[in-house]
Amino acid sequence: MERIYSSNGLVDEFIAGLNPFNGNPTIYALNESVRKNKVTVSFPQRLIPYLEKKRKNTTDQIQKAILEGFLNHLQSGRIQVVLNPKPLKAKLTIRKSILEDINYATGTSLVIETRLTQKDPVNDLIKLLGCHLFTELNLPLHLLSGLFSSHTLPTISQGTDFSWQSYLRDFVVFTNEITIVDSYILKNPESFANLVQIVSLFACLPFNHKISLRIITKNLSIPLSEIQEKLSKWINEVRIYKPRPTAEFSFHDRWLITDQWILNSPAGFNLIKSNGKSTHETTPVLYGRYSYSDDIWIQNTGKLESLIQDQCELVK
Repeated sequence: MERIYSSNGLVDEFIAGLNPFNGNPTIYALNESVRKNKVTVSFPQRLIPYLEKKRKNTTDQIQKAILEGFLNHLQSGRIQVVLNPKPLKAKLTIRKSILEDINYATGTSLVIETRLTQKDPVNDLIKLLGCHLFTELNLPLHLLSGLFSSHTLPTISQGTDFSWQSYLRDFVVFTNEITIVDSYILKNPESFANLVQIVSLFACLPFNHKISLRIITKNLSIPLSEIQEKLSKWINEVRIYKPRPTAEFSFHDRWLITDQWILNSPAGFNLIKSNGKSTHETTPVLYGRYSYSDDIWIQNTGKLESLIQDQCELVK
């Protein structure tokens, strides 16, 4: 089970999210993931006296019941407080209160810190933590809901104007790697233009962060050197895998995988013709890494690694 850390800045929203009728949809989805034992959430130790005071002072019976539910999560271990933070050994020009919170975040797979600004050394924090750090700078809180649930995205109609930038812009997340599984994404220059458009989406993230790209495909007509050159603005490494001649290539559907979600596009990702029109009708589905509704992330990332290891060879 993966562990998520959040600073105290999110506590009130998290508590409110226990009420599905009066909470942030992101926090409600996160609560469901917690309740169904998909993840644990850690808050700093000072959360406990804050909650006790809040419960003592409230006269609203509904709010008191919600606080009781939150405290029950604490007792079950599905929400944790970090009692012995490991101090980060680094000289950072950052507010003391945030640095104290970040010390609590070591050992987690996802950190939600709502108080960072453009003046803070976010790049340095990401490197120190070795995990994924979400702030209001790189992803508005309401868009985080995609990490904790699954979304059926709008149907892409054949023959209509379409661009990946507008279609996926609300789901762009910080990621160290992108993997795309599509037998035809490098079949010709028109298909490759779709890949360029998808990869360029992640260039809108702050922090000047370059990512690694893996492509699993059957058809490769674009030279590797051209792929590397055209993607070099956003990508620091490109690895292309093709099925071995004797392999049974078992990924029929097409997948786009980041560190935080997996997107299934049944008709593929080479959907845009040179005239900007879509070539097929398809309804993609996005599955968050910490989704409470299914295990698509675990099943397909595991299947993918086995596929690469057992049935593919690296193109050089």
